[in-house]
Amino acid sequence: MKRMIVLTTLAVLLIAAAGATFSIVHMVKSPPRLFRRNAELKAEGYYMAEFEFKMEAALYHLNEGAYWSAYRTLERINDEMQTPEGLPRIPRDASPEGLTAFMLQRQNPETGAFMDSWYPFFTYIELELQNRVA
Repeated sequence: MKRMIVLTTLAVLLIAAAGATFSIVHMVKSPPRLFRRNAELKAEGYYMAEFEFKMEAALYHLNEGAYWSAYRTLERINDEMQTPEGLPRIPRDASPEGLTAFMLQRQNPETGAFMDSWYPFFTYIELELQNRVA
């Protein structure tokens, strides 16, 4: 009986370790894939200005030792980029007023920034300045 409990426990731990290892390897290999996907979506005319700042958020979490937060951030970015549904397209041949209206739709009414409020605050600042200069 004890032997059966020990073997079952070891099997469960082995399966959990294999799943965790697979998940970690998948996430470690995801940044190059995400950058390729970002380039594809930009070429198709999608608004992807926030992407690099979202990746900086994942890097920030890694740097701080918050590995679970980094994992969740990469997973969220990956999910957002899987299908273009919900991603805004930049209007083709729009007037300056039309582009301004498009950008104002991207602005978060709560924070005033052009960034999703789920990400750390520091990611708002550079994108905000970039949009004002452009």
